[in-house]
Amino acid sequence: MAGFFESLARFLGAMTGPARRGASPDGAKARATPRALQEVFEYSVRFNIVGKGFSRLGGEPGPAERITFSPRPRRIDFRQAHGPYRRDEIVDVPAYLQWSAYPVFAFLALIDEELEYRFGTNGEATHWLCPITADPERIAQIDRMFLLWYEHLGLPESLDPPPSPARDIDRSDKMGLIRHYLRVGDQAFLFKVLGDDHDDVVMWVDWREADDDIVHMCEKLIRTGDLTAEFVPNDVSADLFIAHRGVRTRVPYNGPDADRDTTLVTLNAILAPDHEIRMCRESGHGDTVAFLPLSAGQWQSLEEAMPLEVKEKFMKLSKDSAIFS
Repeated sequence: MAGFFESLARFLGAMTGPARRGASPDGAKARATPRALQEVFEYSVRFNIVGKGFSRLGGEPGPAERITFSPRPRRIDFRQAHGPYRRDEIVDVPAYLQWSAYPVFAFLALIDEELEYRFGTNGEATHWLCPITADPERIAQIDRMFLLWYEHLGLPESLDPPPSPARDIDRSDKMGLIRHYLRVGDQAFLFKVLGDDHDDVVMWVDWREADDDIVHMCEKLIRTGDLTAEFVPNDVSADLFIAHRGVRTRVPYNGPDADRDTTLVTLNAILAPDHEIRMCRESGHGDTVAFLPLSAGQWQSLEEAMPLEVKEKFMKLSKDSAIFS
């Protein structure tokens, strides 16, 4: 365990910064600021992101690789909790960022326009259980991780509106729009130009989406001419059947209720090998997620031209995909 923390310290570097609660070195220059932290919160809300990962961010494996966003303060009333979690306690949780590499957890929170630093090494995965730190080295570690992600997210520029309104962009070349997104790597382009107010390139699926509508959205984009879906009542609820190329397939839900993940995975399998649906990674893991259905030839063309960019931006679906669950 000592070796792990030594490696972590080397990775994060020796930088210092002020904490809201606890001492900080005299004259130390602030690394994170309330304004910069608020910009990260705004980024997570605007782009519907609750977490992101980037392998070896900063040069070595460590907590900085994975960040979780909790951009809004909330109140947890344990009196309303179920079973063993119920107790006479109310916890107010501020907006915060979390980094983790078990058993290490670090938090940077915003309370009354001031920063609060927390750092734990014993698996304290929740904000209110993780101890507040006044240790300059721990504060410096959190500042370091914050700055790595602030730069990686392209802030503050990534909050600027795209230079060209979506209405001025030629939408007739679908593959051209996708190649531009891959080449430029601008997340704002995904949300502003390919966003859920457009339905001509990607399909945006809400966690409450009607499952037959997912199939209809997909058909509108790939235009097979025979892809359909319908719910058929059964003794408990209803079965969803997807028809394609003369074959009618029942979606195998695990229980009486339909779910988006099973629908998408089954639809993807039905379309193979002629078409494939992939998730747009940067659409986040929030309530609404973007998916791109293309022909096998179109995916091959993109992968031959920009293999790394395709892998970074789009995730393949598998039988174990759990995007909404």
